[in-house]
Amino acid sequence: MSKVYEGEIIDGHMHLWDLSRGEYPWLQGADNHFEDIIGDYKKMKRNFFLPEYQEWIKPHHVTKSVHIETNAAPTKGLHETEWLQKIADEKGFPHGIVAYADLSDPDIENVTKEQCQFPNVRGIRQILFEREGEPSLLNAPHCQKGLKYLASQNLTFDIAIFGKQIKDAAKVVKEYDDVLFILDHLGWPLDVTDSGFTKWKEDLASLATCPNCYLKLSGIGLVFQRLDQENIKRFLHAGIELFGEDRCLFGSNVPPAALFISYAELIGMFKEAFSTFDIKVQHKLFYENAKEFYGI
Repeated sequence: MSKVYEGEIIDGHMHLWDLSRGEYPWLQGADNHFEDIIGDYKKMKRNFFLPEYQEWIKPHHVTKSVHIETNAAPTKGLHETEWLQKIADEKGFPHGIVAYADLSDPDIENVTKEQCQFPNVRGIRQILFEREGEPSLLNAPHCQKGLKYLASQNLTFDIAIFGKQIKDAAKVVKEYDDVLFILDHLGWPLDVTDSGFTKWKEDLASLATCPNCYLKLSGIGLVFQRLDQENIKRFLHAGIELFGEDRCLFGSNVPPAALFISYAELIGMFKEAFSTFDIKVQHKLFYENAKEFYGI
C-alpha cells in the first residue's frame, strides 16, 4: 500500500532576486525567447525575497534549499553570490549556492576560484539553451575547456538545456567523467505529448548511462504549464526509472514555477507521484540525494 511522504524536504532548485540591484535584464526588460516558450511572465517581474519563500515552504517541512543562479548579467554573477551568502549567513537559507560562470571565459579558473571564496557555493551553472539554427554550445571547444576546472575545485555543474540538446549533453558528460553533472528541469522537453514523451525518454536514456550525471526533477511549472497530474507523473516515473532512485532529486524552481502551479500544489503533486515508491525511496528523492549531491 502506498504511503504519502511526511519527512524533511530539501528544495534542490529555487531562486531569489532583488530587482533594485539591476542585475537581471530578462526580468527588467523583455526576453522574447523566454516569452515565446512560457508566454506572458510579467507577474515574475517583481522582487522575490527569502521571507516570502519561507512562507511558501513553511507548511511543507522544507528544511534546506539550494539556490540556482538566476541568469544575472554576466558581469554580475559574483555580486549575486555575495548577496546570497550574506542572506545565508544571517538567515540560514539557502544552504547551497550554484553560482554563475561562463565556461568560455579565458579567465574561467580565476572566476570559479572567486566564486568558491563563498562557503555555500557548491557548483556552477551557465544556461545553455539553444535557439533554432544555433550551433551546439555544449559541444563548442571554448565552452568545454571550462569544465576541466570544475572537478579540481570540487564544483558540480547544473546543465540547463532543452530536450533536443540532451544527446549532445551526453557526449560531453561522458568525456568529462570527473565532473559531477545534474540535468535541470527533466531536460526541459518542449513537447510533452505522447510522441514528445517517447522521443524525450529515448534521448534521456543516453544520458542516464553516465554515472556522473544526476536528474533534477524540477521545472514542472514551466515545462507543463498546468497541473497535468498524470502526464507529469509519467515523465517523473520515467526519469526515475532511467536514472535510478539514487540519482534523482526534487526541485521546485520557484518563483518561475508559480506562474502556473502554486508551491502547495507542486508539493502535493510530487508527494502523490512519489507515493508509489517505498518511504525510503521517497526520502532519497525528497531529501537524501540532494544532501549528498550538493553536500549540504
